[in-house]
Amino acid sequence: MTMQRIDRLVHGLNKSVMDFLQNRCWDTSRPAGRATPWGHPMSEAFFKWSPDYNVNIVAIDEQHRELVDIINHLFIAVFEREGDNAISGIVDELMTYTETHFALEEQLMREANYRDLESHMEEHRKLLEQLDCLSKRHLLAEKPIYFEMLSFLKHWLREHIQNVDTRYSVAPARFPEATWKLEASNERY
Repeated sequence: MTMQRIDRLVHGLNKSVMDFLQNRCWDTSRPAGRATPWGHPMSEAFFKWSPDYNVNIVAIDEQHRELVDIINHLFIAVFEREGDNAISGIVDELMTYTETHFALEEQLMREANYRDLESHMEEHRKLLEQLDCLSKRHLLAEKPIYFEMLSFLKHWLREHIQNVDTRYSVAPARFPEATWKLEASNERY
């Protein structure tokens, strides 16, 4: 089989997968006309935001949504075979944004005198170590680990939001001196 034939098959497969994802996975719950952060019609094909992920703290929900968007951007870059440099740049952006997000969460938990702050910070530390390890493996691996990385990120973020972050989201009610801003639980993006 010639390289041209292989390229045509891969291109046809990519088009078929793209068509399938656009027809089956597009997030119709998002308001019409809302631009995706990356300007790509597939920006929610991999990790679709759900109102179930809201912790009802405006700043945190916005940052969680941004993390989902960055993970989707990584998926698009892998899908479109943008290359190691582009993908490494997105992984670096994800690391930086995650550190910023964790700093805000931890600051808000301190202000609320959140009793499980230390264990929550340990969860954050472990994730940053895992991200760093995956990033290094990506750079050193002979074969790409993109899908392992994407699967890990999607699973970890979803589980962390729904099973760990939701525990601290009730803290503002118990600690009114905290400066957290609550959003209506029925508000959607």
